Amino acid sequence: TIKVWDAKIGYHLYNLNSPDAVNQLKFHPNDQILASVSSDQTILWDLNNRKQLGTLNPDEKLTKISFSPNGKILASGNENGKIQLWNVKTRKPIATLGKHNYRITSLMFASNGKWLASADDLGTIHVWDIEEKEKIATISDFGSLVQSLKFNPNNENQLAFTQKNDIKVWNVADLNFLLQQNCQLVRHFLENNPTVEEQEKELCQNILQ
Repeated sequence: TIKVWDAKIGYHLYNLNSPDAVNQLKFHPNDQILASVSSDQTILWDLNNRKQLGTLNPDEKLTKISFSPNGKILASGNENGKIQLWNVKTRKPIATLGKHNYRITSLMFASNGKWLASADDLGTIHVWDIEEKEKIATISDFGSLVQSLKFNPNNENQLAFTQKNDIKVWNVADLNFLLQQNCQLVRHFLENNPTVEEQEKELCQNILQ
């Protein structure tokens, strides 16, 4: 059961009868839709009518979701690390951005709606360009799960995240620059080494365009 309260006065308003145990709840930016994540499905609820609008039916168990600032897109991360985008109106998948190696523990859109940050159990964070549907930056090798992510609403380049007892702040634009610099260094090796697989030779092409 999902219980909806008026937080300001502490009054219980009503219940929504979820068929499964709920792992996460997320309000839509218009405050009229609520998304609930369970083991088998994600339900979108119409809070005005207190009924289901419909469901998202991913092929694997979702662990985290996030609405885009304009409310048109819902991003999801699953237990196997896959990041997908969904059309909120049709509740159909739009695209798969990519994949982490471990369970997704946090998802967050930047306030400009152009970037999505995803984090996993091992502490790797990817930042994705939503329009281009590609990865633009990575923070990795911290060795412990990222509990939460948050873009600075007044400066989309700043990304804060928590690990254990630490709060860390990174500049995404700097990370993108470092990624470009590293790709410049390894591009010749990737393109000309006969031991590198064909798809790996193109890893840096989009980054250096």
